[in-house]
Amino acid sequence: MLEKARTRLQAWTPRTFDGERAHAAVLLPLIDAASPRLLLTRRAAHLSQHAGQVAFPGGKRDAGDPDPESCALREAEEEIGLPRERVELIGRLSDRRSRHGLIVTPVVGIIADGLDFRPSPAEIAALFEIPLATLLTDPRRHTDVIDDARGRLFVPSYTFGEHVLWGLSAMMVVELLAVAEEFFDPALIAALGDELDELEQHGALTRAGIGRGHAHQHRPDIRGDSIRWLTPDHPAQRHYLMTLASVRDAINRALFLGLFEFEAHFARYPVGAFYQRHVDSFRGRANRIISSVTYLNRDWPDDGGGEMVSYAPGDETRELGRVAPRAGTFVCFLAEEMPHEVLPARLPRASIAGWFRRNSSLGSIIDPAR
Repeated sequence: MLEKARTRLQAWTPRTFDGERAHAAVLLPLIDAASPRLLLTRRAAHLSQHAGQVAFPGGKRDAGDPDPESCALREAEEEIGLPRERVELIGRLSDRRSRHGLIVTPVVGIIADGLDFRPSPAEIAALFEIPLATLLTDPRRHTDVIDDARGRLFVPSYTFGEHVLWGLSAMMVVELLAVAEEFFDPALIAALGDELDELEQHGALTRAGIGRGHAHQHRPDIRGDSIRWLTPDHPAQRHYLMTLASVRDAINRALFLGLFEFEAHFARYPVGAFYQRHVDSFRGRANRIISSVTYLNRDWPDDGGGEMVSYAPGDETRELGRVAPRAGTFVCFLAEEMPHEVLPARLPRASIAGWFRRNSSLGSIIDPAR
């Protein structure tokens, strides 16, 4: 599992705050064992900030720290006695802004099993470990929705014995699991890619348009893909739809969004095709609540283009991140809040676009899925 995490993190492009220097860094130590574990701390009760809270080793950058990695390693050595030379750094996660305005960079590293830690009593009350396999079952107690100057945040809460994992640390864990663990079986992704190839060979794809009903039109200057809606009549498509139905149920349990159904279509972009910046659901007319994209492109090169670019809600000049369309990558975002676009690709680009919907039918007015 850690080999997979190493490979995927090295290919990951974390979100950063453009033009802003990270103020702090933390180390997420992955213990290399048959069942890998994540090492966490509980802060000392007498501290003036974050007293008694569960956190990763880390802290503010010193003038002598040239980068977040140096800061995270130094802090881990000072706080828990972890020698920096015993840490194999494998990548970063997205920067997080604390409620106090600090930008924190999470750094992921692998350490050997059985190391003798020496936590500083001035800062650390306890060390504990959580198996990654346990975290992958998503044992959260609840998810808090917080609206503040940072925007809308979904903050999970976990309890492990006497320890409560919450806040930025919990959000970092969610991203780590999302990046490090393949959500879909590679065999399923390959089968879906084969089905799309076969549909294209038989001329079964339809040019995509924009707008619905009488407003529907083909605008290749805005959108250049061809599509085919998924149905449960084919084994791979049925498996995919069943998997996303389980995702819908998990989202409803955690966030109480009332998602009713899931719809999805294959999308094939020829060389040079793109989709201009847009949102998937207009505010106030939202029946598509969460958008998803799954990529099917095997051996996608670094210079292949075709990335999905996301922008900050309310500030479309600020780019949040780019996702390369590599096979197996799965992305979800709020349909009415996240402007995004598809950049032109140097190669034909394949994906599955999907939407988790609420049922907006009212009386005799039926709101069809598409």
